[in-house]
Amino acid sequence: MRRAFLLGAVGLALALPGFADAARVTGVVVAKDAKRQAVVVASPATVRTVRAGRAFARTRIGQRVVVDTSRRPDGTFDGNNLRMAGRAGSVRFGAIVVQHQRGLARLIVSSGGSVFAVATARSASNAAGGGLVAGDRVRVRAAVSRSGLQAAEVKETGRAKLVELEGIFLTRSEEGFDLAVLERGLVHIDVPEGAVLPDFEPGDQVSMVVLIGKDGSFTFIRGLDEGEHPGKPGETKRGELEAQGLLAEKAPFAVTIKREDGSKVECAVPSGMDLGLFRVGERVKLQCVARENRWVLVRIRSEYAWVYANDTGELYAYGLLAKGERSVSIRREDGLEMRCAVPESMNLTPFPAGAKVKLHCNLGASGWVLSAIRSDSAELDEHGVLHVFGSGLLQERAADGPVSVRRPDGSLFSCAAPADFALAHFRVGERVSLQCRVDGDRNVLLVAESERYRVGADGSVEFTAYGAVSERTDATISVRSEDGTVFTCDVPPSLDLSAFPVGTQVKLHCHRLDGRFRLGFIKSDKAVVEVPH
Repeated sequence: MRRAFLLGAVGLALALPGFADAARVTGVVVAKDAKRQAVVVASPATVRTVRAGRAFARTRIGQRVVVDTSRRPDGTFDGNNLRMAGRAGSVRFGAIVVQHQRGLARLIVSSGGSVFAVATARSASNAAGGGLVAGDRVRVRAAVSRSGLQAAEVKETGRAKLVELEGIFLTRSEEGFDLAVLERGLVHIDVPEGAVLPDFEPGDQVSMVVLIGKDGSFTFIRGLDEGEHPGKPGETKRGELEAQGLLAEKAPFAVTIKREDGSKVECAVPSGMDLGLFRVGERVKLQCVARENRWVLVRIRSEYAWVYANDTGELYAYGLLAKGERSVSIRREDGLEMRCAVPESMNLTPFPAGAKVKLHCNLGASGWVLSAIRSDSAELDEHGVLHVFGSGLLQERAADGPVSVRRPDGSLFSCAAPADFALAHFRVGERVSLQCRVDGDRNVLLVAESERYRVGADGSVEFTAYGAVSERTDATISVRSEDGTVFTCDVPPSLDLSAFPVGTQVKLHCHRLDGRFRLGFIKSDKAVVEVPH
């Protein structure tokens, strides 16, 4: 059978952040694809579809693996030297919802160039995947076993306009075609008038990018047969060169890469340009200009950093923190260690050694300097503002006292708040997350958030409710949740909510304005209506 896939600007828009063409990947196998002899490897930072080759048969779902990868033209990765590193009991990753099949108690999601399933409880709550529809961006925390994934928490983080689908082409109709993304996972794709559909035949394994409508529909964008390839990067008409490949040689005054077709590109390195961060054998992208009959490097970029010839650059990295004398370093999962100097004014007390952190460093005259750092419990941004985060059971508040939560380890996390802070939307003993700004020797509350409500110290209030539509008028809509609570929001005049008759299961999001809650969006399995703020 033929293999078809999508190329071009749309594919680039869906690529992972950064220039992630080659890297050593550590993660958990969350799905397998026998037709492609591929495994889906997930970690909190990324998801990749890795062609495992001979290692496919011995790889099991739930195994933790380490594998060297290089990008293929179709967006998946070739895997080399795949090694087992034990088993995992849980996994976290990001994805886009393709279908929510309540009858089969599962979510079908797309991530990293693959489509796979995550099991949910049949009466799934918001935390475990309830109320999700096609196009929702989610962060998934799931238990993993050899039989697959079981959702423990599925948190919606936004909406996607495009999603990558792959599966078996089934049948063509006047309106479009049907695609089997999984067993018992049928998706219909609309083809707009004038669009050119590749010569797909029933049974072909295909991959494509589709547009997601507000009603959860899918519309085909563009596809190419595998025999077609985009132009190779090379010399431009203006005396510029862009090339990507494996870093083959790194000398003091020249750098050489080897492209996929085996050809080599060499660019001279300007005096003082710092390339110490880039390793021979990793995937990089060069931008060079013609000067005095030779190519001269002006920029080099990898999946985690880029450096310019004007002695500037940026570095992003995720790993375990180590702290030195006015410096920090992290060791990534692939073993690479990165070090940045720490400005004297920067206080890193909230970031203990050994914590998992994300670093952002800038390159200057004195080398790499820390610009921002974030962990699960704190963030120091580029402007020097320190935020701290705490989550736990809400404690009763004294008259003008701080807002406090009791964390799972028994410690108390507290933040000062205005006396009129709207705590009435939360119950004592309810799990609440606090986001606070560090101001001198005290924490100042910015946002408090529960499963339903988000309240800001600026007076803003918004909520998200799941349940059945209980009443709908020209001016309001009401939803009754499973615990019997009724949530009512004002709707704009003439807003068409006919897709949500009484009894429809929906997700309702509203925000408070002038003392009343106004509709932000409402969505069911079949429709979405959004109201701009």
